[in-house]
Amino acid sequence: MNNNQNNKDLYKKKIDKNIEKINKQVETQMKKAFYDLIIEKTACETPDFDWLIKLYSEIREGLISILKPGSDLRKEMEECFDIELFSQMIKNNAFDGEDMIKLINYTFNKLLQLGSYGRDKIYRERQEEILKHMYTDKATFGSIVGIYLKNSHLCLDELHLDIANIKKNLSNLNK
Repeated sequence: MNNNQNNKDLYKKKIDKNIEKINKQVETQMKKAFYDLIIEKTACETPDFDWLIKLYSEIREGLISILKPGSDLRKEMEECFDIELFSQMIKNNAFDGEDMIKLINYTFNKLLQLGSYGRDKIYRERQEEILKHMYTDKATFGSIVGIYLKNSHLCLDELHLDIANIKKNLSNLNK
């Protein structure tokens, strides 16, 4: 009977590993599809401005949500990531290259400031990917914004994952 229980436990572990592997594959494919859709939707002739504004708002919320309400940095970021101004500018075609460079640099500077030192290299590479793309023949407003949104959201996901892991590790220490 003991051997039978060991076989069941081994079988359950294999199933759990396979389920975890499948879940990771599905998550990876879903993220890829989402980021491909961002680039597709922003690169078209008439971008979905409401969706762009929503994704921009998510970047803002993702960054400020980890900061204490009322803190100086949170107030600064709430002002700099002005959703209403961003909305008006993109809807009225008033968002130019200089504005985009400022937005890219500000976003990634804040990600670097708030994130783990171990992620700095990848954050900088993603920032550089956007800036380099701006100076290619293929660059359009939509493609630049698409890569900005994609790379910003990737970094935010990693930032929040790191925070969750730190909280988990701290809670394990208290047990």
